[in-house]
Amino acid sequence: MRTVDASPVDEQYLLARLHGMWSKAAQGERLQKLVHSTTPEILRENLREYHLDGQSREAFYQSLLERRQGQLRLLQRISTIATRGLYEAMLCRPWYENMKTALHAVVSPQERRKEFAAILLRTEDVPALDLERGPRAWPLPPGLTHHDLERAQSMLHRHDDFLEADTFLDKKYMSLLQQRARKCPAEFREAFEELLAQHIDVLNICSLLRNLRTYHLPAERMEELWLEGGEHLTPLHLSSLNAKQNFAEAISALPSHYRHAFPDGADTALWEERLWNGVYASAKRVFMDFTHPLYSLATYPMLLRFETLNLGRVFEGVHFAIPAEQMMTMLTGA
Repeated sequence: MRTVDASPVDEQYLLARLHGMWSKAAQGERLQKLVHSTTPEILRENLREYHLDGQSREAFYQSLLERRQGQLRLLQRISTIATRGLYEAMLCRPWYENMKTALHAVVSPQERRKEFAAILLRTEDVPALDLERGPRAWPLPPGLTHHDLERAQSMLHRHDDFLEADTFLDKKYMSLLQQRARKCPAEFREAFEELLAQHIDVLNICSLLRNLRTYHLPAERMEELWLEGGEHLTPLHLSSLNAKQNFAEAISALPSHYRHAFPDGADTALWEERLWNGVYASAKRVFMDFTHPLYSLATYPMLLRFETLNLGRVFEGVHFAIPAEQMMTMLTGA
């Protein structure tokens, strides 16, 4: 039975807007055109179509952030009342990233505060943070309390890295998304929660396999870093995989849903790209289900995320003169 929304929208209008946005996104042949920009000057001209400023690295990433936030604001405006709270949470992602940066600044030498202040993300959806004042004076995003911030700060003093504190804030953000999603109409919630769970699984698999291959953190340390809410992998399952002898053994024990990223004889250096390609394929498949307009509304933010990441990789790739064929292997959904 279909959920009745308190604020119905014209579904055909919604579909037309969403698929019009997708037709203008940097995907397919449009993405390939950017990849084949042979010089930074040509890329700068090609980026104008996406309202991106290629004059400098700083200008590009600021315009990329504003583009992402602007599209989310548009989705929030054309969505139903029941889903607007979730889009508000998505718009808070840069705010959470700034909380990480601000905490790093607090535990760093005073002379480095200006360095951290310079990398804070700036957008109309995120209030400014004064790093010269203590965490108690900082405005907090939805889903985060000053007690949470104090816990995260204490974690920074526990180890010589920022992994636990950053993961703690990521968990709070994911929890906010999950809470807001539960208030959405069933059709929307079904699509969003499935993709968010796959997203969490892949983040956890990446942490797991990087640890087995490179970092070799102890089991109890890794248990602090698992994100909850995955589709196929619970924290307990991840810990059992982390106990495997090596990278190859852990791969063979992954759920079948993710083993496609590790085909026999394939370049193991590209396993992360293949995992994310799987999430992208799921998002695009659900987005293109025209019989369920709210599926498209729920999944477009995931496609926007991948598009944003791809645009950043193309910018860096062209500026570092990476060959187009090699650059394509670095892009999601290409």
